Amino acid sequence: MGRDVSKLKRPRSPMPDFVKQALDESGLMEAYHKRPAYQQNDYVGWINRAKRQETKEKRLRQMLEELERGGVYMNMKHPTTSPTIRHGKTMKRRIIGFHQDEHGDWVADLECGHGQHVRHAPPWSERPWVVTPHGRAQKLGETLACKKCDEEWP
Repeated sequence: MGRDVSKLKRPRSPMPDFVKQALDESGLMEAYHKRPAYQQNDYVGWINRAKRQETKEKRLRQMLEELERGGVYMNMKHPTTSPTIRHGKTMKRRIIGFHQDEHGDWVADLECGHGQHVRHAPPWSERPWVVTPHGRAQKLGETLACKKCDEEWP
């Protein structure tokens, strides 16, 4: 856990390797660690308590989507976890191209000069369009939230 968990009243839930891998691969580990300790623990415990693998995967997908979106915790509005906002909204940037990183994962090149990973890694992220040239070409000109612009990176 990234935050002080000493005041948690619930039992602490250890993070399984598949959850850690999904957070790392999706680039959402930082967003996870920015959440309060109780939320980190609740997400992991909720995923761990599922009996069926498909339920664990569904819960994992929900956690990843909520971390990416911000402002949501367990399907409830949670304004203190909203993404960094400038001038009242998240910075959206148009996709102008794609390239592969050193691991072979696809990265969307954004008009601001930053990149955003766009992985197709079921069950954690479902983006089948990214694996074909035609699918990527159809996404040119669409917008993505640029986390680096939100955080005012150069």
